[in-house]
Amino acid sequence: PFAKAAHSIYFQVLGDLGYCGLFIYLMLLLTAYRHLGYAASHAGEDEWLRNVANSLKVSMIVFGVSGALLSQPYFDLTFVVIGLSVVLCTMARQRRSATANAGAAVAPALQTLSGKS
Repeated sequence: PFAKAAHSIYFQVLGDLGYCGLFIYLMLLLTAYRHLGYAASHAGEDEWLRNVANSLKVSMIVFGVSGALLSQPYFDLTFVVIGLSVVLCTMARQRRSATANAGAAVAPALQTLSGKS
């Protein structure tokens, strides 16, 4: 029997799924990375959210670079990181909208206290 390892996640996905599959796979990884970037930049006062998002960004970079030499494109932890990126991005969006809503609610109260209508 011959070995069928491509020794690269990119070539293995290309061989398994074709060009369309490789495009979808790369867009999935890129979208997860962008979600983590959004979560890190919009974490606000939540330092833990920023730290987790930045740590997962580093792990995505390491996976992408090491993927040129290793052949594990369907490694389970990668999809866990992708799922966590969605969760962290959603948390950052909720915290951002809650902060915006709190600021919008404070403005009329300040106008009332200052005597302006």
